[in-house]
Amino acid sequence: LTANEIKISSVSGSVSCGELNARDEIDVTSTSGKIMVDSLRAQEAELNSVSGSVTAALAECGKMDVGTTSGAVRLTLLDGLGASIRFRSTSGSLHADQYDVSGENLVFGDGACRVRVDTTSGSLTVE
Repeated sequence: LTANEIKISSVSGSVSCGELNARDEIDVTSTSGKIMVDSLRAQEAELNSVSGSVTAALAECGKMDVGTTSGAVRLTLLDGLGASIRFRSTSGSLHADQYDVSGENLVFGDGACRVRVDTTSGSLTVE
């Protein structure tokens, strides 16, 4: 799906997307269900699930916010994309290899994509 702006919402069910390409912003929300995006390209993106995991492969991004109350987050950095990730969780853990730390941020590659991940009880995996 390609557009200037993409907004997808689900109250009771998972959201599964192939490629999401937006010139400006992508916003995907699920109240009770998983969010899965095979390839995401946008200047700004927001992925939020109250009760469900978030899985996204990032091909290009400027700024991204990911949030879950009860669910894990899995981010895949495609084609050598660099990211600077700030991860905050009440009771979740981090699973990642080959990153540097700069202040509160985990830096992968050049750190170009700025990502905030906030969970209450969910872990973060970065591949």
